[in-house]
Amino acid sequence: MTKKERKTTLEFSSENIYKAESKDFHIEYNSNNYSNATSTMKTNDEYIIDFFTLPGTIADGVRTIPANRIMMNHKNAKKLAEQILNSLKDISEQEEESEDSE
Repeated sequence: MTKKERKTTLEFSSENIYKAESKDFHIEYNSNNYSNATSTMKTNDEYIIDFFTLPGTIADGVRTIPANRIMMNHKNAKKLAEQILNSLKDISEQEEESEDSE
């Protein structure tokens, strides 16, 4: 086997495969939907959130309720819950400050 015939080995770090700078991303929203009701479920591996738009529409005697389902692992669901709770806490504090200044 000559030097040119030797196999080349590609080495990479799997932990760096998903690392990227924010400039490397472009977020493309598939859709924007309003939700006024939710339902949650969990499995051993996932947390599932259904977002509904009520009251929906009735056609041919059947009510159709638009829904979107998001599934995520428990770690990301916990992160989402913390973000929502922190945001609601901030809103509540701002409302209290606004009421005190009136």
